[in-house]
Amino acid sequence: MNIFGNTISSLFFRTNYMALYQNDFVKFSNKIDIANGLVITTGGGFYNRTMLRNHTDFSFYYNDSKEYRPNIPVTDSVYGTYLPNHKAAIVELGVSYTPQYYYRIERNRKEMVNSNYPTINASTKIALPNLANNFADFVAVEGGVSQTIHSGPSNSISYSLSYGDFVRKKQALLPRL
Repeated sequence: MNIFGNTISSLFFRTNYMALYQNDFVKFSNKIDIANGLVITTGGGFYNRTMLRNHTDFSFYYNDSKEYRPNIPVTDSVYGTYLPNHKAAIVELGVSYTPQYYYRIERNRKEMVNSNYPTINASTKIALPNLANNFADFVAVEGGVSQTIHSGPSNSISYSLSYGDFVRKKQALLPRL
């Protein structure tokens, strides 16, 4: 549900579908071009997520006949009935390769231009459960292929295929940024 739809639903039907939490985080990343077209990406972050409370229960209609639902994120598949306040420390590692990637040097910096071949990538995200009372505990992997094909001066076709899964999943809470 988008924010506008939830606002209309809350004001006119007294039904709050969105349950949000605050996500305070610190995130870092680094990208290194090892060889032409071979890129290694590393990163990670620490996330502190807390539930938010409703600041109002105002509605144009149904004030006496409907109770306004509290802002409690529900996720039966992850942690019983609701998502509690939690912390997550997650590290990431990725590699991508694009054969025959053309580049140019501008202002002493290498700028990738294009390639006639697709980019192949693989990455993993690992939650560190023993770091600072971390709630998340998982290992996720993902792989894929993507390409942009230029078919004219201002025309292009882009595609991206990817698949990912959890290798280990005790508590899987991926950050959404």
